[in-house]
This record gives sequence, C-alpha cells and structure tokens, in this order.
Amino acid sequence: MGEFLAAFLFEQHDIEAVHVDRDDADLWIRLPDGRLATVQVKATAGPMAEDDRRPRYHWTMSARRGREHADVDFYAFVALDKQLMVVLPRHELQGIHYRLPVDNLSLKAQTESIEELLG
Repeated sequence: MGEFLAAFLFEQHDIEAVHVDRDDADLWIRLPDGRLATVQVKATAGPMAEDDRRPRYHWTMSARRGREHADVDFYAFVALDKQLMVVLPRHELQGIHYRLPVDNLSLKAQTESIEELLG
C-alpha cells in the first residue's frame, strides 16, 4: 500500500512514478530533467511511543546480501496514517533505523524533501 501512495505523491509533484518488483527498488521515478532514479519505499501505519519518549514514526531498512541499505538512489518513508512521506537520498542515511518525531512529518516536510531531490 505504501508503494502506491508514494507513487501517487510523486505524481502530484509531476514526477512520473512506476511501481516495479525488483531486488531493491519499489519504484522507478523519472525526474523532470529526464533522469531515471530508483526508490525503496518504507511504510509505517503510524507513530509509536518508545519508552518514555514522545511518539515517533519509525522505519526499519534492510537490504539483501548483507548490505545495510538497498542499492537505490532514494528512500521514501511513508506514514499511512497521515498519507504523507519524506524522501531522502540513500547516502544521507546511517544505520538501519530511521525515526522522525510526529511534528516533523508534515505537508511542508514532504514538499521540501521532494523539491530537494529535484535539485
């Protein structure tokens, strides 16, 4: 479900998105300059409270063949409850977990992350 929501959100920003079933990539996107990029989509149903902390969105990244991250250009972190996502280049991620405070996931954050990938 997250893959199709991510594709829809990319399309809303005039980024052509195609759902694929490849080793690491869930989506292929064509950027406005014609470049083709690969995206691994990670989805969560909603935020979780961890210990005594405020609730945060939490995604786990895992890759095949002993790699920490998938061999893709971008990760799209989708929150199904808000129907929003943030997109980050793979090289900016460290570790296998990505956490985001509830207040940091907004339409503004989504738009900024997409505009950043557009360069």
